[in-house]
Amino acid sequence: MGSRIWRTAAAPLAALVVAGLGLAGCGGGAKETASPPPKTTAAPVTDEELGQALGAMIGHGQSSSSNEGACFAEAVKDPGVSEAGQVFIVEIGGDDLAAVAKGLLAKKLGEDAEALLSKDMRASFDACVDDQFPDAGKEAPDYAAPEPPKPTQQDEPDLQPKYEVDDQVEIRSSTELVDGVVSMFSSFALDDKQETMYSTAGECMARAVFTSGLSQESLRFIAGGAPIGTGSIAEHLVNDEDREIWRSDAFQTALVDCSEADGDAEPASAPGGAGSGQRSSSTGGPGSGS
Repeated sequence: MGSRIWRTAAAPLAALVVAGLGLAGCGGGAKETASPPPKTTAAPVTDEELGQALGAMIGHGQSSSSNEGACFAEAVKDPGVSEAGQVFIVEIGGDDLAAVAKGLLAKKLGEDAEALLSKDMRASFDACVDDQFPDAGKEAPDYAAPEPPKPTQQDEPDLQPKYEVDDQVEIRSSTELVDGVVSMFSSFALDDKQETMYSTAGECMARAVFTSGLSQESLRFIAGGAPIGTGSIAEHLVNDEDREIWRSDAFQTALVDCSEADGDAEPASAPGGAGSGQRSSSTGGPGSGS
């Protein structure tokens, strides 16, 4: 946790070193005698005031708890930061440790600045924070998402047509497919809401099927509305070309568009008109099984 708290103090520390060197003077003249630190007449600050100021400084403006603040104050007082240094920390109210230390140097409170930037002081501050958040360094337990409920479906597909369709009659409009489409897709519904959705989107889905380019044999199979209920519709179409059309991205997209719109939605058709349009999507569900 220490690295998080002290991250912003590292760069200004170099400036402090330079400033510290400048205090010794330059040139070849006689070495000046440093004047003693001025005596302060300011009344000592309370532990609560000191703790709040240190909490804001170490937490970069974020407030700390009373226990944490008391720990910070003790960490500063134990190594002997002077009362004048404590008063300055409270008065400056800074949220940058290096800037506070630089201010202490300017006040000729070099020992206080050195203590504030020492490794021991950092370790003490970090310990105060860790005491407040004992579990912060622990890894969160792995979360296993619950498995989605598996739909109850028949073991074997039911291919018995629900509606009579003459094998010799050609499907000439999408309206002849509506009942079969609704029946077939509804057999895959997991709940009443999905059944209602298929019923509402039936006309749109029938238009998508009719304009997809499927063969008459497959169109008649769909018009029969067999309640398959398991696997995929595609695997029961009559030939590979029809299965490829059904599983195409464009056709699947057309079905999805119908399910997300109202019953009057009009699926886009590929060039070719009725019986030859192809549309598609990469979605799963009863229409896309492989």
